[in-house]
Amino acid sequence: MKYVENTEKILKRIQSFNKSSTLITHSNDSIVNISRLESSKSFDLINESEEGMLLKKPTLNNINEAINLAKDVFKKLSTNNIDLNFESFSKIFEDKQEALVAFDYFDYSNDQLVHKKEFRDTIINFYQERLILTKSLKSVKSFCNVIVRLIYVIILFISFLLSLIILKVSITKFLSVLASSGFVIHIFGANMIDKIVKSILLLISHPYDIGDEVIVSNEELKVFKMGLLSTSFINIEGHILKFNNSDLLNNKIFNMTKAPEKILIFNFSLPSEIPNLKLIQLKNNIYDFLKENFFDYHDTFKIVNEEKTGSSIKNIRASIVLKCKGYKNKPKRFMLRAAFISYLSQICQNLKISLDH
Repeated sequence: MKYVENTEKILKRIQSFNKSSTLITHSNDSIVNISRLESSKSFDLINESEEGMLLKKPTLNNINEAINLAKDVFKKLSTNNIDLNFESFSKIFEDKQEALVAFDYFDYSNDQLVHKKEFRDTIINFYQERLILTKSLKSVKSFCNVIVRLIYVIILFISFLLSLIILKVSITKFLSVLASSGFVIHIFGANMIDKIVKSILLLISHPYDIGDEVIVSNEELKVFKMGLLSTSFINIEGHILKFNNSDLLNNKIFNMTKAPEKILIFNFSLPSEIPNLKLIQLKNNIYDFLKENFFDYHDTFKIVNEEKTGSSIKNIRASIVLKCKGYKNKPKRFMLRAAFISYLSQICQNLKISLDH
C-alpha cells in the first residue's frame, strides 16, 4: 500500500504539471501554478463517497488516460523526444529530493536517463498497481462484511436462547437436537472455521500489502491479490501462485519492500595477508563510486567479516554492505549489482588484490 501511495503522489504531481503547462501560459513560475492547482478542490484526493471506504480517489481513471498523460508530459519535458535527463525530469517537482525518489521509479535501465518507453510503461504500471489495490481493498471489505454477519448470527442465537429461558421453554430438548446435528456440522465446518480464524489473524498481523515484494519459502514473490481465504503472488517467471492464508500464517514471510533499510550485500574473499594500505585504498575507491552514483546510494557503507562462514588462515570472508536510496525493484537491483561487481573487480585488479569468489 505504501508503494501505491508514493506512486499516486508522483502521478498527482505529473498531472498537476501537465495541467499547469496547458492552462497557464503567461506565468514564468510554473511551480507556483502547480501548487495552486494542487490546492484546489479539483485535485482533492479524498473521496468519502466511494462505497463508504474512505478510499483515495484514483489520480488516473483508465489506461487511456495514463497513456495520454505520459505522451503529453514527455513531449513537454523532452528536448529530443527520445529521453529525459534528471534536470528536465525535475521540472515536475518543487523539491529536489522528491524528484530524486521519483526519478528512481522511472530509470529502469539505471543509465540516469528516462527513455520514452520507460516513462510510458512506468505510468501505466502505476495505474495498474492502483487498480489492483482497489480490487484487493474491496475484497477485504467483503471479508469484513462476512465477519460482521457471523457476529450478528452469534448474537441472534444467544438472544434466541435467552428468550427461551425467559419464556420458560425447555431448552434441553432443543440443545439435544442441535447436539445431534452438531457432529455433522463439526466434521464439515471445523476445517473452514479454522481457516477463517487463521485468515483473520493474518490480516491483523498485516505482514504485507498489495505490490510488496516478499520472500516466502525461500522464493521471491510479489503480492498480487489478497482474498478472503487466500493470497495470490506473482513469481519471477510471471506465474500466479495462490497460498491459503491459514498456511501463510505459520510460514516465515520476509517483506523486502517494508524493510527499514534498503541494502545490497556483496560477499567475497580477501587474502589474509592484504596490507592495510590496500584496504584503505579499496574503501576510498568504493566511497568515490557511491558519490558518483548518488542517485542510487547513500555515501555510507561498511565492510564486515562474514561471520556465518568464518575465515581461514589463507583468506578472510568479507561482506560489503551498501545502503540504497529508496526501494529498488528486481530489475533495478540486478543492474546495480552488475555495475558494482564490475567496478569492484576492476578496482581489485588495479590494486592487485586477488578475489576468490
